[in-house]
Amino acid sequence: MHHSFNRDTGTYSTDIQPDIFGIHKDMIRNVVLESGVTVVGTCAFLDCGNLRNVEFCPGIVEIEDYAFRNCGSIVTLELPDGLKHIGNGTFSGCTGLRNVHIPRSVRYIGHGAFTNCTRLKDVWLYGDCMVEHDTFDDMPVLHFMDTE
Repeated sequence: MHHSFNRDTGTYSTDIQPDIFGIHKDMIRNVVLESGVTVVGTCAFLDCGNLRNVEFCPGIVEIEDYAFRNCGSIVTLELPDGLKHIGNGTFSGCTGLRNVHIPRSVRYIGHGAFTNCTRLKDVWLYGDCMVEHDTFDDMPVLHFMDTE
């Protein structure tokens, strides 16, 4: 993990760095991203195939490219309010994913962010954001629920 101090706001933040779990990826079942975490780094949880539950606490503003790629055991994602950026391929290959809630604060969803999520059926979009043309490629049936 990387810790930093913002002199303007007087706050510390923690970023989850790439491939932080190395060879222990298969042991991870549940993750709580506690307050203070602001960025989930590129490939941070890549190939954590047994990861089932991710709890996002407020304060996360960015989930970088491929952060949760190939985490096939995740079923539901409730992304946190305040999140602004979902990177390229962030949740691609999450074959168990069925539902995702994208908060109003999200302004950008990257290329292929949800490709090959073959069981994904329901996506709740709570606001206006830029969604790349291939964000949801390879979906057999997909329902978008816009709550505005």
